[in-house]
Amino acid sequence: MNLSDSQKWYWMGIILFLIFCVLANQNQDNWKNDFLDLLFKVCCFISLGIFILGKLGAIGSSEKLSGKLDGKIIITTEFIEINSERYLVKDIKKLNLIIKDFWDKYEHTGPYYVGPWYMAGINNKIEFKYMNKNIATQFRIDLEEEFNILKNIREELKKTIVNNI
Repeated sequence: MNLSDSQKWYWMGIILFLIFCVLANQNQDNWKNDFLDLLFKVCCFISLGIFILGKLGAIGSSEKLSGKLDGKIIITTEFIEINSERYLVKDIKKLNLIIKDFWDKYEHTGPYYVGPWYMAGINNKIEFKYMNKNIATQFRIDLEEEFNILKNIREELKKTIVNNI
């Protein structure tokens, strides 16, 4: 699993809290040891603190990357260039340009979301058919300005390319 540090702290806090609550309950019902009662209750509060740290840690963290993106991609209204291989827009069919995020984009989906609140900018993808060959790649957008420019280019390409998906 590819969990961020804040997610690890969050889940560890919940699991430890549940374990210590069960142990504290078991102690009160069966063992009746005052020292264990105090120990389990203190551990419950510590695990709640770990849980809260995990939740708060997500606020300032970015999406974790697993792997690396190599190469360079250039997208214009005249051509698309991927790793020095140029594809002319007039010969491209079935373009699917997915532009979702950029580096450090704020993304908080609600109060129950555990993960990082800032994106890594890698949820972007381009797929198309060129000379009966399927081309697909994922790419990262670093700046919000580049993100907005690419959205405008995508709209222009939709008007130009045949058989858009």
